[in-house]
Amino acid sequence: MVALRIKPEKPEAHIQLLGTLFLIFQKCRREGLMAIEMDIERPRESDVFTAVAAFDEANAVIYTVLCDTLRLIMVGHLETSGLTRYLAAARKTSNLSKKQQSMFDVLESCMVSHREGYAPAIAVEYGRQCVPAGLKPDFNALEDYLRTLPRENNRVLSSAEMDARLVQFFDGLNNPTLKG
Repeated sequence: MVALRIKPEKPEAHIQLLGTLFLIFQKCRREGLMAIEMDIERPRESDVFTAVAAFDEANAVIYTVLCDTLRLIMVGHLETSGLTRYLAAARKTSNLSKKQQSMFDVLESCMVSHREGYAPAIAVEYGRQCVPAGLKPDFNALEDYLRTLPRENNRVLSSAEMDARLVQFFDGLNNPTLKG
């Protein structure tokens, strides 16, 4: 199971969830849905998940639902209307505490907005609006936080990632459709 190390009632938990969703949505938009497969299968080892938070059991249910939902979207079995029904069922069966419900609201709003095709920053803004008033970060604070998150260009690639990119590059050079 996947979770953050902080309690859901703290504003940081909501901000970290929004940051995680932002990074996931950016990666999907930049590299395609299949690019997140390893992130959702092994979130504890994922740069996307670990860039924002460490894991424990405090919010495991939220991140489990997130990964399960992304799996269904990734394999193409969840359009927006189905996503809403799926998340409603997950909410009923997840035995959420009252405090975790606000995080689930954020997750649901962001996921639906993302599935409808909104840009990552806009999808996350929809989620920010679901954070309870006393915990809601203001627009500028969230925007500043999102700017601090690691970008693909700023991280060191593993040797496996570098090898994969080199193979892709050289395959492109050998592709006859690319030659003039």
